[in-house]
Order: sequence, then C-alpha cells, then structure tokens
Amino acid sequence: MTEPPVQPQTGTAAFTGALAALGRGAASPYVLLVLTMLLWSSSWIVVRAIWQDTTPIALAFWRWATALAVLLPLSGRELLAQRRHIRAQWRMYLLLGVTGIATFNSVVYVALRTTTAINVSMISASTPTLIVIISWLILRETISGRQGLGILVSTGGVLAIVTRGDPRLLLSLSFTPGDLWTLAAMLVWGLYSVLLRHKPPVLSPLAFLATLTLFGVAVMLPFFLAEWWWVGTMRPNWSNVGAVLYMALFASVCAQNFYNRAVGVIGANRAGPFIHLMPAMTTIMAVIVLAEVVRGYHLVGISLILLGIFIASRGRRAPQVHAAGGTRTRLAGADRAGWKRR
Repeated sequence: MTEPPVQPQTGTAAFTGALAALGRGAASPYVLLVLTMLLWSSSWIVVRAIWQDTTPIALAFWRWATALAVLLPLSGRELLAQRRHIRAQWRMYLLLGVTGIATFNSVVYVALRTTTAINVSMISASTPTLIVIISWLILRETISGRQGLGILVSTGGVLAIVTRGDPRLLLSLSFTPGDLWTLAAMLVWGLYSVLLRHKPPVLSPLAFLATLTLFGVAVMLPFFLAEWWWVGTMRPNWSNVGAVLYMALFASVCAQNFYNRAVGVIGANRAGPFIHLMPAMTTIMAVIVLAEVVRGYHLVGISLILLGIFIASRGRRAPQVHAAGGTRTRLAGADRAGWKRR
C-alpha cells in the first residue's frame, strides 16, 4: 500500500509551525523570557535608528498593524470558530489589548520625546516592583523574601549600568513630564502582566495574541489619525519599512507571544525581574554592533542582574486560587497544562 504524497506547507502554515516548534523547544518559561528580552532589547536599537523619521503613535500603530497582518492569516480560522467566546469575553480582551498593545508602546515612545534614555532606564527598573504591588492589589499575591531580595539585587545591577558606576549621578538627575509618561507606561505594563493570569484558557497562544492586537490596533487608530492630521507621520522610506517589519515580526509576534506564555506559567511576580535583562542585553549588543568599550560597571551591573534573577526565580511559586469551575488548583500548573493541550 503506497503512502499518500506529503503536501507542501503553505507559507503561513510553515511560519506557524516554526513558531510553535520554537516555543516547544524553549519549553522552559525562563528560556522564553530570555528570548523575549533579547528581542525587545534589539528593538530599542532599531527604534533609535529611525527615531528622527517617525512620530510616537505612528511607530506604535504601524508596528502592531503589521503584526496583525501577520497574525490574522495564522489564526483567522480559529478566531472565526471562537467568535462567540471572544464576544462573551470582549471586556477582558479589550482591557489586555489596551494595556499591553495600544497604550504601553505609544506612551513609552511619547515619553522618549521629552526625557532622556537614562531616565527611562531608571524608571523602567521599577517595573518588577510595580508588578509585585499590582499583583498584591488585584490577586492578593505576596512574594517570598527570596523573590524580594532578587528584585533588589537585579535593580542594583540596572542602576550600576545606567549611572555608569557613579551613584552621584542619581543626585544630579532632573525629571521632566516625559518621566511621568514613562512611569505611567510601566504601571500599564505591570497591570497587563498581572491580568495575563486571568486570561481565558480557550484560545491558542497565536489566536490570543491576534485578538489582543486586533483590539489594540482598533483603539490606536483614531489617535494615529489625529497625530497624522496635526503632527505628521512616519516617512515612507526603506529604512523605516525594514524597521517596522523587524519590530512587527520579532519584537511583537514572537516576543509578545513568548512573554504571554511565560507569564501564564510562572506568574508576573517571577517573570518581572527578567525585565532587568534588557539594559544588560542592550549593553552587550552595543559592544558587538557599535564597538563600544566594556567598562567595569558593565560587568558589575550584568553580574548583579543575573544574580538577582537567579535568586528571584527560585522563590516560591504562585499561591493556589479558585479556578473558574470552583476546584482549587495552582494557576501555574493549570496554564502549563493548557499550553500542552494546544
């Protein structure tokens, strides 16, 4: 009996399979978080390269609109099949789309217009702490002493890098309205990270991200049009197109998917300290790409960040909560089982 010929994969099927295989290969949520921070760090270098040719909301809008154009062919069939569920849970998906897709990137890009990169890095270092506070307010989830120590140690590593090893720089900092925008962005991201633990376990990872992106792009559209009318928009050149494609495919479709999956397994509190990897990775990339010199404070900062993440990641797991069906289960275990079923 002859076997039927193997049908060639379509482009979208091949991309979906490759992305799923990468997620399965990097089964550990900690590996997914490292990959996420690597991709997000590289995107900041891309943003800096095109910053003079674009406007904040236009950059966020085109990044996620392009990501949506990639995600819809990959998950459109599932979205149609699950349209009743999406309609029933639209408030949760809208809230996640507004916080994680529409607001965070737009607000950070606006902040960069009126503050310094050092100030943004300093305020961003507070994100794991903000996640802990929001997690306690919403979930009443506390952290262990080990996790708290890990956050403090990794924060010290970030400060060592952004102050270039000179604590006196902290005393000479001047704050601008952009710093308030940055703090608002970090609060929004903390809320998004915590809310991920409440996401309905129905959609596959790509369909879930596509749903959030659809809501997020819809919310951004009127602001994008208003900015275009009053301020202008991104210049249409090949550098900007390439930058948007890179950020859409890697910093959005891949990285956001990895982050969502990791937080769904280990929780926002344990994932938060990994955000401190970004200044360390940006430093390493600057050394490789821009031939910058490695200083002692770079090594100290990176060492503290890695040590802090190691300490925090060995803290206790998230407490048990009541699942929707009324049985008592561990959220991390439930989410992990959900990913395996998909």
